[in-house]
Amino acid sequence: MNYDQYIAALSNGTVLGMFDQTWDFGTATDSLKASQMYENTYLALPLVYDPEYVDGKVIEEHYLNGTVMNKDRGFGISTTCKYPERAIQLFETLLSDEWQTILQWGIEGEDYYVENGRYLMTKEQYDQRADAQWKRANRALAVWESCPKKQGTMDNGNAWDPAQQPEIYFGQMNDYDKAFLTAAGKKTPAEFFNPPIELAPYGEAWQIDKGPIDIDYNNGFLPIQDRWLPIIITCDPAEIDANWDAFVAEITPSAQVYTDFMQAEVLKLVEQALN
Repeated sequence: MNYDQYIAALSNGTVLGMFDQTWDFGTATDSLKASQMYENTYLALPLVYDPEYVDGKVIEEHYLNGTVMNKDRGFGISTTCKYPERAIQLFETLLSDEWQTILQWGIEGEDYYVENGRYLMTKEQYDQRADAQWKRANRALAVWESCPKKQGTMDNGNAWDPAQQPEIYFGQMNDYDKAFLTAAGKKTPAEFFNPPIELAPYGEAWQIDKGPIDIDYNNGFLPIQDRWLPIIITCDPAEIDANWDAFVAEITPSAQVYTDFMQAEVLKLVEQALN
């Protein structure tokens, strides 16, 4: 099954469950919602191995990521810049709580309101944020999308991103999802999970630049994995061991390249964090 077939299968609402990152099947979710098939959309669950399969060890799930700085983007100041300190001050100002609130929430009383310390929006205030003309006039998107920004939770307990404010998130959901979460005593799907743990000082491995092994990773490791894992998952139980052994034999050379590279990069990051 290729990616297009995978998305098509998820979009028709007949797939009971799967494992993937939310952003990777967003078009399928959009299709189900457009068809009002809310009961067929997907909810992430904090599944872990049963102790009997891991020598009796009780595993506590930690699926949710903590706040981590995305180092994949950045700005540079040219050597010909006459006033580099002004460029730095611009970013410092835009990262202040005052300007981050304006860029993310807007103007109090006009784009949002405050009730008992909570930042809230009416449905009209929230819906206008999706309007292209309104965004051009109010969001400063060229600046906002490219510049550093604050994420997660403010010191006052509100979310920096209005879409992540539990009250707003819940209020914008369809009736089916509201009833589902209410029955479970939740406001957001994330509440099914444990809170994020503190991250290591060297960040997360997904931020490592895989450029040096891109060819092997994209033309070797990934295609082999994508071809074999569906076969192993869906084959007759009597064929699992043989298929697994064939998969391991084929992917081992590429996997070793990937493992050696990532291990070396992680050790570099650990050393940098300790020095």
